[in-house]
Parts: sequence; structure tokens; C-alpha cells
Amino acid sequence: MPDYNPDREGHHKHKFTVLDATRRRLKHIPNYPDLKFDKHGRLRLSDEGLAREIQKETKDVTVTRMKHPDRSDRGHVYFFGQWPEMPWKKVKDEN
Repeated sequence: MPDYNPDREGHHKHKFTVLDATRRRLKHIPNYPDLKFDKHGRLRLSDEGLAREIQKETKDVTVTRMKHPDRSDRGHVYFFGQWPEMPWKKVKDEN
């Protein structure tokens, strides 16, 4: 079942973070010994199918979808319209 997303961020790429949700630290995801957690109990996946399968099968982990921008989008900020008008561009009032 796909996530309901009211923000309409379908144009963004997403990655899935799998978090260890137990008090004891798991070394890997149950039933998936080749998928190991890092020292903070996290694992990042880019395959949505695998992430959803882990979400359905395993109750010891939490799967979260996160926005992951493309390399060309990282650090790119549009500044148009946020600065005051420059003195040489100001329109002089007739009054």
C-alpha cells in the first residue's frame, strides 16, 4: 500500500530508513542476515519493495520514508523574490 502524501512530493526521490525499535540492539534485520544495522541501529534502503516487505514481516523494526534529493538538487536554493528591490531598480512614485 503506497503512503498517502498530501505534500505532493512525488518529484523528489525517496529513501527508506529502517530503525531498530527494540531495547536490545539487533545486529541485522530478522530474516535478512545480509542487511546489517550501523552502530546507531539504522539502515538506509533505496528499494521500496524491499522496505515494504520488511515493514510487513518484521515487528522489531520501523520503516520510514524520507525525502532524499538528487545530487543536482542538494544545496540549490532559489533566492528570487526574497531580497528587497535594489536602489537603481526602484520605481519612483509620481505623488
